[in-house]
Amino acid sequence: MTADRYPFDRVVILAGTGAQKAYSTEEFLALPLAQRIQHILAREVEFFQGYTRLERAEALKSLRR
Repeated sequence: MTADRYPFDRVVILAGTGAQKAYSTEEFLALPLAQRIQHILAREVEFFQGYTRLERAEALKSLRR
């Protein structure tokens, strides 16, 4: 999988404590699938292209292709 096929270049995971962890597309996709799904279902994930936050639904749709 190449990062070029996704509309985002950065993923930020927000923890319940307010802490944030930023990942490149490649780093996010390298996380275990169960961990990615857990964060997505908890709505702790934000997707960015540069400094622009993307709609979550659009970013998630790109992951299903």
